[in-house]
Amino acid sequence: FIPNNNGKPEIKATEWGSIEIRIADNFGLEIVPSGISVEERKTELNNDIVYTYNFIEDSPLLITYEQSIPDSGVEPEHHFFMNTEIAGELIEIRSIGDMGFKKLQVEKMIKASNTLKAK
Repeated sequence: FIPNNNGKPEIKATEWGSIEIRIADNFGLEIVPSGISVEERKTELNNDIVYTYNFIEDSPLLITYEQSIPDSGVEPEHHFFMNTEIAGELIEIRSIGDMGFKKLQVEKMIKASNTLKAK
């Protein structure tokens, strides 16, 4: 389920084999076949030297987090990363990193992600 009340979805394949789904500036998913695990993503985030991360939800298959630059005056962004299995393959689904989201937008993207399945 991709929401359509905020504009027309733009769907494209990336050079690295993932699929991005964007709707204006308030919906952005990246679907990565054979992706990394939630634990591996948490390690990446914890090793980031620019941003600070506050994990809001932290489970084996899903993390939601607030990303900020301390003392910058820049409003924090919300993101998510999840794993699912589709047709027996580990799939990574994440918010697009170069877009900033509010918590409610992330919740809507997670809801949409949970409806993905193989055709």
